[in-house]
Amino acid sequence: DKISETDGETISVYGELKWAVTDQWTLTGGARYIWERKDSYFIQPYVNPAYLGLFVPNRRLEADQRNDDLIPEVTLTWQPSSAWTVFVAYKQGFK
Repeated sequence: DKISETDGETISVYGELKWAVTDQWTLTGGARYIWERKDSYFIQPYVNPAYLGLFVPNRRLEADQRNDDLIPEVTLTWQPSSAWTVFVAYKQGFK
């Protein structure tokens, strides 16, 4: 058995503004703010004898991660009829 544990907390907030440029065109801008914390550890109790020079059995490996991201997005929507909607969007990924 491998022994590991992760403790974390995440807070995320999203907001957007829409502007009806015309009856058919809408411009939307928004952003998501994410704050995240994760503390983890991992213990590998057994190592194949062929890899003992590379890995140490029962050694505790720890990782602490902190993320603080603001992710913007913008969307341009065209609705020429009630049956059709066409849009193009830009959404930035996580850092």
